[in-house]
Amino acid sequence: MRYTFLLLLLASANSSFAQESVPPGAWSSWLRSKIHQYETVQASQAPLQIWQITHKGQPAYYMVSPCCDEYNPLFSAQGKQLCSPTGGIHGAGDSKCPRPADKGTKVLFVWAQSRSPSQPTDVPFLGQE
Repeated sequence: MRYTFLLLLLASANSSFAQESVPPGAWSSWLRSKIHQYETVQASQAPLQIWQITHKGQPAYYMVSPCCDEYNPLFSAQGKQLCSPTGGIHGAGDSKCPRPADKGTKVLFVWAQSRSPSQPTDVPFLGQE
């Protein structure tokens, strides 16, 4: 009985991490190509996750790097790297866009690396207050 309660509690806690997502059919061709590339290289060479935000009124894609001191790049809807809002040795990115998400933007889940031993579940904070 105690284990059943614990399992139900864990299941309900995990459901609170469920996020809205961008379905694969809505991915642009460059993003689809990048994700295909990420799925074929070593896990340490691909981002852990990709999230969609709104940056200056346009969709943008934030990639969570697989390790510690790497920058986490932000790409435009056309696939051009805009900046790295977080990451690096000090964690504050490259300082080119310290608040990359437009105010009130939704952070939408796009993709996660399935080969990574650990999967962060928290939505990244990108200044979208």
